[in-house]
Amino acid sequence: MAIAGIFSILKDVVFPSIDKILVDKDKAKELKHNLEMAVLDMDRKELESATSIIIAEAGGEGFLQKNWRPITMLSMVVLLGAYYLGLAPPYLIENPELAEKLFSVIQVGLGGYVVGRSGEKMVETFQEPKRLEAEAKVIDAQGKNRKPTKLNS
Repeated sequence: MAIAGIFSILKDVVFPSIDKILVDKDKAKELKHNLEMAVLDMDRKELESATSIIIAEAGGEGFLQKNWRPITMLSMVVLLGAYYLGLAPPYLIENPELAEKLFSVIQVGLGGYVVGRSGEKMVETFQEPKRLEAEAKVIDAQGKNRKPTKLNS
């Protein structure tokens, strides 16, 4: 279920029930807040797992392991474009609802790609300071970064 649907159920069904059951308004407010945070945390974990899968696939060694998603998405885009140009296979022309489903899959796939690429960029950004710090320690340990000292005469 989409997160908007879950929040809608919380707002329309669960929260009014909490207000009726709990007399203490502070406790009701705290319970509502905890429910909202649990839903957001669940959504965050789902996005993180999807991102890690896509990053693992993109970092794989085989050509198909790295490129099966883009190849699949391009195939679907070609099918959808052929549908709108009237060049699609008969089964696609005869079933317009299939073209709508194909468009939905393309939207979801594109969203997954964008999330995956964003995840890759975030990981690179967070790892950059650590990498630079490690390089600086290595250089300092090798003595290349030492400042000249004055000799006492």
